[in-house]
Amino acid sequence: AVTDEAKQRLIKNLYERFLKTAFKKTSERLGIVYTPIEIVDFIIYSVDWAAKNILNIPDGLGAKNVKILDPFSGTGTFLVRLIQSGVIDNDKLKEKYKTGGMFANEILLLAYYISAVNIEVAYHQKLNEFSNFHGMLFADTFKMFRDSRNTYIFNYFLDNSMIAKAENESEINVIIGNPPYNVGQKSANDNNQREPYKELDEAIKISYVKASNAVNKNSLYDSYIRAFKFASERIINSKHDGIICFVTNGSFIESNSADGLRKCFSEDFSEIYIFNLRGNAYTMGEIRSKEAGNVFGSGSRTPISIILLIMRQDKIKGEHAKIFYYAVEDGL
Repeated sequence: AVTDEAKQRLIKNLYERFLKTAFKKTSERLGIVYTPIEIVDFIIYSVDWAAKNILNIPDGLGAKNVKILDPFSGTGTFLVRLIQSGVIDNDKLKEKYKTGGMFANEILLLAYYISAVNIEVAYHQKLNEFSNFHGMLFADTFKMFRDSRNTYIFNYFLDNSMIAKAENESEINVIIGNPPYNVGQKSANDNNQREPYKELDEAIKISYVKASNAVNKNSLYDSYIRAFKFASERIINSKHDGIICFVTNGSFIESNSADGLRKCFSEDFSEIYIFNLRGNAYTMGEIRSKEAGNVFGSGSRTPISIILLIMRQDKIKGEHAKIFYYAVEDGL
């Protein structure tokens, strides 16, 4: 029998290969690398565990006041696997799915349609009933930061604008996903620059950049760092305790330029769990041997990490986060 996991793996692999062949520059500019299913599942179970055991929410991700966002949906794998996982029982899943408890954003139109259908089919198979998913938004998540989201999103069709309004007004307190990894153009001639995001980049400037002692701080505007800032502000501005869990470029763990980001994380969050999966292909010799393979295969040359950021509303100002760190062994 073909399992749900195998189906998602097939969709992910086919779509990723198609994009890299048919839309190579778009794929590179947006930093598109689709997530291994094992990592998706690990993130879902980890966030549910954190909600139950750290934030003391008995129903975990199934709780009524838990609003979930995947801001970089791709083919919808994170919400599909959430539906299939069983961490939310069927009655609570039905309510969350139908009443604005789950949202997903995607900027590529083809991926947006695939994601919507993928999520709806997963729901149908799980509950044996069909229902349109009204949390699927066609949008550039980075342009939905703070006030800019109020003008940007209404350039699209009416139904999409209504979903954007619902997402903007929702108390999102769980954000999961795989942010884009793009670090800009490789040369001045490839016409593949990063998109400018005025408000988001200004927020990075007065936080991660200001707190940094590094000389060169350009990498703090990389896409995955922008994703951290977007998610952090969304969670911190919620009325509820919150969780962010991303699989990202792991360079922030040790790089000099990310010292300000690490400082801000320590100040903003209550607990931080970091899993360093290594795989840095930019190293050489013995270090390269220790870094070994990348969990994204040929999809990434950067080190990879999974980071779980937990924010409590009752956090004492000035108190630093408890940090839990684990790195995989050499050569794996």
